Order: sequence, then C-alpha cells, then structure tokens
Amino acid sequence: MRKDVEQQEASAADALQVVSDAGLKRLGLHDRIATILRIPRWLLFSLEAIVLVSACAYLWLDAQPLPVADSPVAVLLPSEKALSVRGNMERQREGFLKAWEENRIEPRLRYYQFPLHSGTQETVTPLPPDPGSAPPLEDVNQLMLQLQAWYDEGVRVFIVTMSGSALKIRDRFKQWTQAMPDDEKPILIATVASAPDIADAKHGIFRHYIRSEDESWIFSRYIDQRAAEQDFEVILIQIQDTYGDHARRTLIKNGLALKSTIVIPTTMARADYAAAIRLDFSADDAIQKFVVVVGYGEMIETTLEVLRHMEEQFDAQQGARLIQEVLVVSTFTEPLWQPTRSLFSRSLYKRVRTLGPVMGDRERRGIGVVYQFSLLTLDKAIYCARQQDGEWHGLQPFGACWEKPDSFASRAARDLSPIIELLANGDTHIPLQVLAPHEL
Repeated sequence: MRKDVEQQEASAADALQVVSDAGLKRLGLHDRIATILRIPRWLLFSLEAIVLVSACAYLWLDAQPLPVADSPVAVLLPSEKALSVRGNMERQREGFLKAWEENRIEPRLRYYQFPLHSGTQETVTPLPPDPGSAPPLEDVNQLMLQLQAWYDEGVRVFIVTMSGSALKIRDRFKQWTQAMPDDEKPILIATVASAPDIADAKHGIFRHYIRSEDESWIFSRYIDQRAAEQDFEVILIQIQDTYGDHARRTLIKNGLALKSTIVIPTTMARADYAAAIRLDFSADDAIQKFVVVVGYGEMIETTLEVLRHMEEQFDAQQGARLIQEVLVVSTFTEPLWQPTRSLFSRSLYKRVRTLGPVMGDRERRGIGVVYQFSLLTLDKAIYCARQQDGEWHGLQPFGACWEKPDSFASRAARDLSPIIELLANGDTHIPLQVLAPHEL
C-alpha cells in the first residue's frame, strides 16, 4: 500500500513539473527570465535598459576622434602648389590621413612652400580652424615658429617630409632644443626623405624611410651582375635636389662609372623633357646600356614616357635596343606614377626595374613606398607618444619605444610594415629587393 502511495506522489510531481515547464515555454522571454531569477518584470526591464544605454555610450565614445588639442603629433607637408611634388604630396597626405583615421585622431598639419627657403620672416600666420585653408609657410624661420607655437599648445612630436626640408631645419631644431631638459625635449621625425645626415637620435631627430645610399648600393651591384663580364655604360637622369645629388655621389662612391648625368630641374615643364633628355651611349652594340632614374612624382612618369618614345624610334630605325634596362628608385612603386597596365607590355616598360622593401610574408603588390611610410611613420609616432601615459616624459622614453620594430598602433600599419632595422643613431636600414613590373 505504501509503495502505491509513493508511486502516485511521484507521478503527481512529474505531472506538476511538466505543467510548469510547459507554462514557462508559453511565457515570453522576459517572463521566463524574470521567473527563473525570481525578480519583478519591471526590474528586469530596468536592468536591460541600463546595459543597453551603457553599451551605446561606450561604442559612441570609442568611435569619437580625439580633439586636436589632445593630438601629440603634428605634420608639415609641402604645398600642393609645388609642381615637382604634386603627386608626391598627395600620396603623403593620403598615408597620413589614413593613420589619423585608424587612430581616431583629428589631423593636425600645416603646408609649407617647396623647395623650402631660408628667409627673414619673424612671424607666422596662426592656424585657422581649417588647416587646409592656411597659407603655406614661406621659409625656415616661419616653419620653426610654427613648431614652437605647436609646442606651446602641447605638441611634442613633429613630422616633416622631403630631404631638403628635413636637412634645412635639422640644425635649427637642435639649436632650439639643446637647452631644454631631456624630459621636455620634443621629437622631429623625417619621412619620405632619403638623403644622408638627417637622423641624430641624441637630439631627438629620427628618420623613418628608405636611404638613398641603400638604393644606390643595390643598383650598383645589380648592374655589375647583369653586365657580367661585358662592358657597360650607365646614364643617370636625376631630379635637381638633395635627393638626386646624393644618389649621384653614392653611385660613384660605389664604383659605378657614369657615362653622363642629366639633371631635371624641379620646375621643368613636361613639354621640355624631350629636349633635355639626350642619351649619349656609344654606338657599339656589344656594350650593355643602362639608365638610372632618381626622382619622384611627375618627373618619373614623364622621364619614362620620353625614354619609351626614344626606344621605339631607335628600334624602328636600327632594329635594335637602345637601352638594356631602366632602373628607377623606389618611388616608382607608387601606382600613381606607373604607366597603365597595357603599357607595361611595351618593349621598354618590360625592362624597367625598381626597388621595394622586403615585406617578409606580406603581400608586396600595389604598395607605394610614399604612402606606406607616411602611414607607418605617423602611426608609430602616435603609438610612442601615447605610451607617455598622458604626460610627456621626454626623449628617452620615446626613443626606447621607437627602437622597437613592432611599435605600431593600428592593424593597418602592422599589415604594411616591411622588415626594418632601426639604427642607434635614429636612422633606418630597410632591406630592398629588385622588382620587375609584374611584381608591382
């Protein structure tokens, strides 16, 4: 009898549990949660509202750019009105804007006239709300006054582009900062600047770009290997500035005898290139003939177009090659200055070679070094400035951060970073590889 009663009680409990589960399933999600937690529905709705509002507020704040006053890095760019650097400046600006965007920082920049001149200006036009509408800085004095004004506003890291500009303000920057305590010294970083004698880590001056001596050394070795035991001649076509002049000296220093050098002024119009470029190669077909082009922007694009026409005319008249290969510095990796893909199939363009950083296991195609290093330099500067924990601690902590090869703030920068050796003097050594057109 007792056993029967126990079975009936168990059956009743099971039935009640089934009814309870069914009831919970019929209730809405909020009712089920409230029932399980044993709290009133109104309290559950209140908790959900608090969580939702908090999440939205966090996402909104996280997406907001820092105000300009909180940005510790400022950039000086050549004016877009300078014909010689028009395309170069645009690619620099695109790289910098990408770094600011990735780090959610409002751009802080000022343009200067290029080439940068020495002058007697003692005042500087204040930055308007829209820096893009500010008149370009006119000379080195104005540029230094702008750096000092930014410093007073809390900026401690400055980036300048172009070799000539970096060299002209290098000594002035050292004079300005030499009396400052180390924990107050600002930082000057040069990028898209290949000339020597820029970096000076002891005085807070760094360079983050491909060095012209590395490019010249690779080209010298490459020509020696390609010519093998045959005689060869080399004609250099260079831009008329610090970058071009140093490349010529370095090629000669590396033992490369130049047949001749053609200098292209930074202000030369496109229509005048054909008259300026005259190749005085020997008539001997047994001699290997190379052309080295050192420049940037429209200078590269226009020079290659003139060489292509000369090659086609020579082939039509002589039935032979005028040029064995054309070697162009690393700025040719920029798609903006390359011929269209259809033209790469032309005879001469198939024999163009350039240089690009060794990317390790990363994809090389489509990466231009001007854009690449503008983005990398600003991103790295932002990262190291932010490591100061909201208060500037000077040169030593920044330098220690800068020396780390993986010191980048954004994934975009880490994805674009090549193999870089950071040198003790603040300079960089970037391993380079020779690239054919199909590798660009």
